[in-house]
Amino acid sequence: MFLKEIFSLKNYNNKLDYYLSQMGIRTRLFLLVSLVLVPLFIFHLITICNHFEIARENELNSIERLAWETNAVFFSYVQNLWNRELTLGEAISIQNPPLSSDKIKKYLQKELYHDPTVLAFHWINPNKSMIVTTVKEQRYIQNLLTRKYIQSIQQGQDKVISDLIVDDMYNNNPVIEVATAIRCGEKLFGILIATININKLDLVLSLNNNNVNTIGIKDSKGQLIYCNGISPNITLDQRKRINNSPSEIALKRHMSVNGNFYSDLDKTYIMESAVPIQDTGWVAFASAPIHEIYSTARYKTVRDLTTLLFSTTLCLLLVVLFGNKILQPITSLEKAAKDISHGKLDTRVMISGKDELAVAGEAFNKMAERIQEMEENRNRFLKIVAHELRNPMAGIKGIIALIQKQITNGKPISNMTPMLEVADREINRLNQLLSEVLDTYSITGGHLPLNLAPVNLVKVIRLSVKPFLLSDKQKHEFVLKNVDNPVWVIGDANRLENVFRNLISNAIKYSPKGGKIEVILKVEEKNVVVSISDQGIGIPKDKLNNIFDAFYRVNNHLEGIGLGLFISKSIVQRHMGRLWVESEEGKGSTFYVELPLYR
Repeated sequence: MFLKEIFSLKNYNNKLDYYLSQMGIRTRLFLLVSLVLVPLFIFHLITICNHFEIARENELNSIERLAWETNAVFFSYVQNLWNRELTLGEAISIQNPPLSSDKIKKYLQKELYHDPTVLAFHWINPNKSMIVTTVKEQRYIQNLLTRKYIQSIQQGQDKVISDLIVDDMYNNNPVIEVATAIRCGEKLFGILIATININKLDLVLSLNNNNVNTIGIKDSKGQLIYCNGISPNITLDQRKRINNSPSEIALKRHMSVNGNFYSDLDKTYIMESAVPIQDTGWVAFASAPIHEIYSTARYKTVRDLTTLLFSTTLCLLLVVLFGNKILQPITSLEKAAKDISHGKLDTRVMISGKDELAVAGEAFNKMAERIQEMEENRNRFLKIVAHELRNPMAGIKGIIALIQKQITNGKPISNMTPMLEVADREINRLNQLLSEVLDTYSITGGHLPLNLAPVNLVKVIRLSVKPFLLSDKQKHEFVLKNVDNPVWVIGDANRLENVFRNLISNAIKYSPKGGKIEVILKVEEKNVVVSISDQGIGIPKDKLNNIFDAFYRVNNHLEGIGLGLFISKSIVQRHMGRLWVESEEGKGSTFYVELPLYR
């Protein structure tokens, strides 16, 4: 029976494959989209039927969660302020001899700048003989001694927060005071008090909230300390307004309460959640109008249903009407790939947009450009190398033929030094060409070897210039500046010498006979810059951006395969440096090499 089911399933799969193979790709696409959309449509339709109640419950839960977040943020703020007061108070009390009132005031003023919500700091010693405050209005500072929480601290309480205070000391602006006892064992050294500007509590209670929900804080007397939905300029009577809201009940029962109440201020029913704030006797609350909660749920339900119907219809229309447009890029890519495989390297695809197929088309074009560029570079490389190799090989071949002729004719081989010098020069030239080719291969492969060590750059520059001083037949004037004292960098001495020799060789090559070539070393704060200047023909502006490319030559009539500057720049970059050029046609060029100093 089991085997029969397996064979029947296999036959079913074979039939399915057969029917699919008879369909066009557009039909398959439409079928695939339908198989995905139909179950999704049914599932979302069932979900939306229950969405109204779910959305309502989510809104209620969000209000309760917001109340707990308000509680946590505000308590964390107060706890942090208590800890700061304790640290500051201990720093004041441990001083020996005791600090004067002026020095204590400086301590308090310095701490005042760290928190924009703190309006003032006050210090009271145990016997109340010294009161230090940062408030400018000093005549009311005795009011601090009348606070009830001062007596609580003297009776052993360590952390206190006052209810809402309106005092002449603060120009009758409503504030709260947070006080901390500074003790050593049972002994009271002093009381540190921070006055909080409740109009600045927005800086503390900036929660991720929508425009519907309201959050707030009430003190132990039910007075409104903070509310994001009410102007900070409300009267004291409005702050003391008592109603039968969950926040009032939570203050009396000291427990979290959720419920509804009618707001005289808003003239509507409110859903509110209130939670007690630890160690303060206060309460945090969050609320929202009930009609807004239900309207949000209704809005989400209608929106989801409309979106579902619209998106389903749109998807089906897009599959039917634009199937050919969607599949056209694939056809273009297929045709272009075949053309390139047949040698048409200039083939490109035109796929507009920003989707995955457009990205694939862009990647395909870049790949085709890279293949074409590699083929062109390969052909140009073979052409240049063949031409450059032919000249020294022809010279060496001529010298060998001359020697063979003299031997064949029985003539003595004498006075061959000039010819051997020519042969040696041509062999060195061949060696240089091969070295440049091998270095280019290493650079493009990302594995150019460097033997890094502390290097005296002055010594490298002198060694680079020395061969040209001995062999320069055009009598150029070499000027070296600032190369007396050692300058150290981390680098490969041989590679750096190759860079400078190449730049000096180019300066000689493109300069007139007897022209001045300057090599100047300049030490900066973190880098050293070496400039090589000539009075040659200069570089046209339209070619400045290409001279560091491989196989590029400004003047094709001079020897070389166009790799020297490419290799030099790569070596300098491997040394964490820069190589650039400034040039004016007809007046000369200056190449700059910047390397980080080794100190």
